[in-house]
Amino acid sequence: MFRHFSPKLQASILKTTHVREVIERFDEVLDDNLMTMFWGEAGLGKTSTIRYLVEDSKREIVWLETPADPSPASITRAILEKLTGVHHRGNRYRMAHELLELLALRRPVVCIDEAQRLRLRAVECLRSYWDGVDGGFPLLFVGGDAARRTIERHQMVLSRLRLDYQFDALDLDEVLDLMPEYHALYRAADEELLSRVDNDFAHGNLRNWAQFTYTVQKLAAKHDRRTLDLDLVHDAYLKHNAPRAAEALTKELSHA
Repeated sequence: MFRHFSPKLQASILKTTHVREVIERFDEVLDDNLMTMFWGEAGLGKTSTIRYLVEDSKREIVWLETPADPSPASITRAILEKLTGVHHRGNRYRMAHELLELLALRRPVVCIDEAQRLRLRAVECLRSYWDGVDGGFPLLFVGGDAARRTIERHQMVLSRLRLDYQFDALDLDEVLDLMPEYHALYRAADEELLSRVDNDFAHGNLRNWAQFTYTVQKLAAKHDRRTLDLDLVHDAYLKHNAPRAAEALTKELSHA
């Protein structure tokens, strides 16, 4: 469920294998008020997928992008302000008491995005709130590989995670299956050419594919092309500052 970086990109929203597997477990996460984590490198659709599923659930949402200085006080204040819509300046422990009451009463879905910014004290603070609500509330960590490493250093949190899931780059077979659905330029494109784009530039990363597609979409419109071809790939590589890949691709395919 990858949302594109630009509304001008005329591409479809993809349901990858990762998305389908997350969908299968998501209702259980919310229904059972679980603490869980979704992690992986940037550009794989983690945030887009989780945000879509949470919004579709119709549950109250607290979506918090981890602040630059994620102290327990700043985390507490940020969640409390999102729940109340009121600015808070009080003592952290007084805010924590009010926050626990609201979490127990409303049981919102609390999503901590960019969780790789978290420090251990902030992780422990969030764990204490989840433990402090009888029956818990859905607490979702979403972030990069560094977020997982931080959580793994905190065994009390790691042991509480359920149905956690790692997003990986797409393998080539899935890329070749999905790209014809993704954009009209790829419907009749040569698979070898798509394979080379993935190998040279995209590496199974949806954000990379989106950026590449945005570029070739503009080039295709300029030159009145309907299908991805060697010239479009070559020019797109140059625009993305990949001259060596452009040169190698031209030589290799011109002698094929």
